[in-house]
Amino acid sequence: MIFLRTLGAHSDGFHFIGRTDGVIEPRALGVVRATTHSFATICNQFVSGAPDDLPVPHIVVELDGTGTSVAVTLDTGATPSPSARASANDAAEAVVRAVLAATGSTLEFREARETPINGTRAVLVVLSDERGVPRPGFVVSDDDLIQATATAALRAIYGG
Repeated sequence: MIFLRTLGAHSDGFHFIGRTDGVIEPRALGVVRATTHSFATICNQFVSGAPDDLPVPHIVVELDGTGTSVAVTLDTGATPSPSARASANDAAEAVVRAVLAATGSTLEFREARETPINGTRAVLVVLSDERGVPRPGFVVSDDDLIQATATAALRAIYGG
C-alpha cells in the first residue's frame, strides 16, 4: 500500500494506492506519483471553478477536406496580442497546438478529450514537459467545445 498526499491551492488530496493480488514494484513508483499528481491537478482545477486569470483566446477555425486549421489570438493586454496558427486532422488538437504556439510554450501536445456532463462539457487537455511529465488542464464549461478546449490548454500551460 502506498500513501501519497497532494497539496493544492483549493483542496488537498489523500491517495491510497495498492494491489489486491501483488506488490507495487519500486520501478512503478514514478508512474504512480505522476498519475496521482495529474489526478490531483484535475481535481483541484475542478474545485477552483472557471478560471478568470487566464488570457482570453479568440479563435478562428477553418475546415477543409484535409483537416482543421486554427488561428488563435490571446487577449493578454499586450500590444500586439500574441497569436499563432496550427493545423491538424483533429479540431481539438489544432486548437491546442495553436494555443501552445501563441503562448510560446515548450510543452508538447499529448491528447484532448471532451465529455458532456448534464448539459455542460468537461474538457481535459494533457500536455507534456521536456521530461515527459504530464501537465493536465481541465475545465467544465458551457462554452462551445473549441473555446473550452483553448481554456483547458491555457490551464495546462499556466498551471491554473
